[in-house]
Amino acid sequence: MSLEKPLSYENITHGRIEQLGIKLKGLGLTVGEVKEALGLDNIFDLYPLEYKYLPLFVERLADNPTPLSHIISFLVLGLPGKKDIIEQALGTADLELLGSIGICTMDQSDVHANFTLLPFEDLLIATDKVFLNVDEYGRDQYLSSDNLVWRLDKTSYIMARGLVREKCKTALDLGCGSGLQSLIMSRHSAKVTGVDINPRAINLAKFNALLNGIGNMEFICGDLYQPVNGQKFDKIVSNPPSAPGLVKAWNREGGISGRELVEEILSGVRNHLEYGGICQTTLHLGYNEDKDITLWLDKYLTEKEFRNLIIRHSDEKEAAEYALQEAYQKSGPRDYGTFQRTYQIYRAGLKAAGIEKITFGLLSAKFVEGGAFLPIITADILKEPISRLAADHLAPA
Repeated sequence: MSLEKPLSYENITHGRIEQLGIKLKGLGLTVGEVKEALGLDNIFDLYPLEYKYLPLFVERLADNPTPLSHIISFLVLGLPGKKDIIEQALGTADLELLGSIGICTMDQSDVHANFTLLPFEDLLIATDKVFLNVDEYGRDQYLSSDNLVWRLDKTSYIMARGLVREKCKTALDLGCGSGLQSLIMSRHSAKVTGVDINPRAINLAKFNALLNGIGNMEFICGDLYQPVNGQKFDKIVSNPPSAPGLVKAWNREGGISGRELVEEILSGVRNHLEYGGICQTTLHLGYNEDKDITLWLDKYLTEKEFRNLIIRHSDEKEAAEYALQEAYQKSGPRDYGTFQRTYQIYRAGLKAAGIEKITFGLLSAKFVEGGAFLPIITADILKEPISRLAADHLAPA
């Protein structure tokens, strides 16, 4: 299997792959059914850091053994399944199709998932596995932060919830990953372009478009605006790595301040957004006072030209608490010395960047003459209607 192009579907008719997606949804691979089977409140609760709950998920599926429970164990959790049971649930032809594409590998008696297929709204999205290394047959030792196609998480959900879903001609998804936001935007955009620097992501995004029967899009491998130089779009959307961290673009981290990649995106908005168009991006907000956010944003999207709105999550952390959380995830409790040093590196970086508070948020900006003073709204962005809040603010006065 190629790391850059792990899925092979060029010689399979598009309609056949779309029928596979319809079949899987018909069998119950939907948000509601998966949540009920695993006992989840939200689909984004399936997250690598929640690996500790995996035995509980397995127990819940075993308590109610159905064809769907076997499919969820196999395609959602990534656990090996008995070939005869999975074949009975999916049918011989569809199991063979999954194998020929590369979604799974089969041996004499078992089937092994190479990817996760996760429902999101009414879509099915293939990503690298939520839980890595749960199958001894094909451990994921070749995946790294450089090529991993990140799983759907809370930031994916927040970006999708916050999208202003107004009709437009062209939309651009920067750092498209698995293509989730591109697929959602395809419903209200005549054409969507997704860009990602990771060729593995482009390979999966193209497959996801086929799986969901969506054709009004293209996916291009490249670095941010580089592949679309000279083009303008009615909408620009991104859900980039932006957590204050140790490296610039490692899955969820965006450098010491978290702003490095976001700043590159915002720097290109003026030249790639049509007048009257909308830019939306998720971002971690690291600051001391609210005016720090205002002054920072005005460097890139001046209030003379953009009507801006930041919806800030009500779940705010102090910098020290955030540094402890991140250091613990990376090195504790395995070794206290490493844990302490990692904490100190995070803490020093945040202090150097003048960051005392950290939260997550959604930035929405409309390119209009005159712009508007930047309001910052605090809300529970996992529950409140943030798309409507953004749309109302960006609408003509």
